[in-house]
Amino acid sequence: MSDSEQVLTTLEAAATVEPGKTAIVKAELTAASAKIWDLDTPHVYRLRAEWVADGKSVAVRDVDFGFRWITTDGVGKDAVIRLNGRRIRIYTSISWGFWALNGLFPSPELAEKEVRVAKQFNLNALNFHRNLGKEDVLYVQDRLGLLRCLEPGGGSQAFVPASQGHQSARRYMEAKIRGMIRAFRSHPSVVHYIIQNETTLDPQSPDVAALFELMQAEDPSRTIVGNDGFVMRAPQAWAEPYSSEIHRSKGKATEEGGAGGWWVDHTGHFSDVWQDTYYNSKDDFYYRSPVKAEIVEWGEMKGAASIDNHASVLRQIRSSGGVSYDKFDHEEQLAAYEKFLDRWSFRHAFPTAEKLFLSIGRRAYESWGAVPGERPHLRRKRYCGHQRLGVDSYGEPLRPGG
Repeated sequence: MSDSEQVLTTLEAAATVEPGKTAIVKAELTAASAKIWDLDTPHVYRLRAEWVADGKSVAVRDVDFGFRWITTDGVGKDAVIRLNGRRIRIYTSISWGFWALNGLFPSPELAEKEVRVAKQFNLNALNFHRNLGKEDVLYVQDRLGLLRCLEPGGGSQAFVPASQGHQSARRYMEAKIRGMIRAFRSHPSVVHYIIQNETTLDPQSPDVAALFELMQAEDPSRTIVGNDGFVMRAPQAWAEPYSSEIHRSKGKATEEGGAGGWWVDHTGHFSDVWQDTYYNSKDDFYYRSPVKAEIVEWGEMKGAASIDNHASVLRQIRSSGGVSYDKFDHEEQLAAYEKFLDRWSFRHAFPTAEKLFLSIGRRAYESWGAVPGERPHLRRKRYCGHQRLGVDSYGEPLRPGG
């Protein structure tokens, strides 16, 4: 059914399950009138599974989903990412999960704020960086049309050698990854899984292969990236959707390629603002890549080097009850900046510390406007990222009754 509760199709499937046992029931549904989920047309549907015994409803489970297809194409020749058949460049940013007030999870207002701010920046994706996904955020992303990459945080524990003779860390991480996939695999906004950011792995390890097999058994429809960062320092292993083949690099990659099909480097400007020296010609610029046969990802491009607006954050904390896990930190830093302005006689240029924060932020935005979208020579690149979004301001909740 759609969000408007219009039923598109139904199906009954007979099944017998003995007490205390489990069973897998498979059935095929066709919804010819369903609309595609896409960034500009995020159509969301709901699948309802109801267990009926002796003519009575015993249990009901509703799951939201969307009809969409995202995959890699042309690996080894002209590698691209495609969403619903068309090529797409993914412009993303990492979100650390340091949510305002409690530091752990978002309020409905903050969940929507993160997504809306990303779209205002003209990003089309976000990453849960080193932390598990949050259902409230994915609920909004599904409905506003923003992609999301998932990462369990510390995923390499699932294949590192046993510590002190036992496998507890590995079992824990396998359960964590399996739970992450089961919880979020139906969200149309979820595009791929990252095992770990900037990790070191052995592409030939049977333990790495076993983890890929575990993940694909839970969800074969997403790309899995083993090492998200620094492939010129450590090898790569990754898998395409609906393929059991693991693409493996033969060692460390170079600027010419050799990452097994998914080339990713974490880098940034030598300064915190754009400089004309970063572009000399169409063949000589900072983010130039000759790699055509592999997906090219420029990650963590130093976009986070901008200060928080501590004055604004403290106003929001006061309006939300006056309690926050980082309230003292913001108060201390704001006081230090006010003292700095007085000590060096900068009050004429910046009457308040907030004026300084906004000025710094404006220059950061201007610099990043020059990188992903305004420079034609950069349009082949797939990724850019590293902002801290949605953690310090409020919007209106999207979820009904939120």
